[in-house]
Formats: sequence, C-alpha cells, structure tokens
Amino acid sequence: MESRFIELDEGFFTTEISADEKDKPLKRGRGSQKKSKVLVMAESVPVENGPTDKSGKPRKVGYLKMFIIDDLKSELF
Repeated sequence: MESRFIELDEGFFTTEISADEKDKPLKRGRGSQKKSKVLVMAESVPVENGPTDKSGKPRKVGYLKMFIIDDLKSELF
C-alpha cells in the first residue's frame, strides 16, 4: 500500500476591503483587514526522482482543499 501524507497549515490571501473599513486605520500582519485567513490541507505521495520538499524527499501533491476561516483558534467546525 502506498503511503500518503496530509499536511495542514494556514494561509493569508489578499482580499478587498469593505467600504466602511476603508476609513479605519489598517492593521499589519495576521490581523490585517486586507487579508483573509484560509485553512489549507494538502495530500502528497512519495515519488521516485521527483521534485523534493523541505525534508529532501520527493513528493507529488494529490489533493488540495482550502477553507476560509474567521479565526485561527483550534475549534474550527
């Protein structure tokens, strides 16, 4: 049986600011009004002679899922 890996991380994507938020001072970093918080899940499988990941092992991405989330707390759903 082929081994599969699931990786989970957060991502931040630039989004439009609503009209009522444009007058407020903008925050920087993770709390910025210009960024949407996204939960990213990726499945990967090992391959021979392929591109390597950070650990130096060659992997190929199978499936990728992303969900927009309100906050980065552990209770998501």
